Amino acid sequence: MQNKKNKGFSIAEIIIAFAVIIIIVAVSIIAGIVIHKKWVEKEEEIPRITSYQVTERLEGVSELTTQKIIYQGYIHYEEGSIPFIDKKSYSMTYTAEIEAGVDISDIEVTDAGDRIIVEIPDSTVQSVYVDPDSIQFHDESFAIFNWDSKEDGVEAVKNAENDAKENADIQTLKDEADKHAKELIEELFQDAIADQQLEVR
Repeated sequence: MQNKKNKGFSIAEIIIAFAVIIIIVAVSIIAGIVIHKKWVEKEEEIPRITSYQVTERLEGVSELTTQKIIYQGYIHYEEGSIPFIDKKSYSMTYTAEIEAGVDISDIEVTDAGDRIIVEIPDSTVQSVYVDPDSIQFHDESFAIFNWDSKEDGVEAVKNAENDAKENADIQTLKDEADKHAKELIEELFQDAIADQQLEVR
């Protein structure tokens, strides 16, 4: 009577089979992790800009001062009608700093899909500052009942501010401020532009 051969798997074969399965699973997991990591890194390399991000970056400041000029002016001032009684006059020179820029709250941001549109308002004069130490009086004519050094000092600054607004080249200042504002906005978001286009108007 012949002995039947054992057709089952040996322990060694079972161990080898399990080892192969484990290796295949491990390789698959590692490959999946590597592919996912590469995909994430690729996505991170292409930053996108949204209208929300544009607005969020702009919320930090209410005004964007983009241009300023130094203006040196000359004024001749007279007040009163009776010489030496209530009439006073003087000439003065002064230095004023005039700043122009845009109001950030008026900037409009639109997400048009393939592009972000940023509309900037026209620049306006934001401040006119006259340095009191720069004021020099000339040809002063005093009046008995119409001269107060403190009040006249404040008045002189106010007159200088008004003169600067009227006579400085404000239009050129605002034109340059508009141009500079556009450049600043483009530079501010240049690092966030990827497959979208940033259009600043």
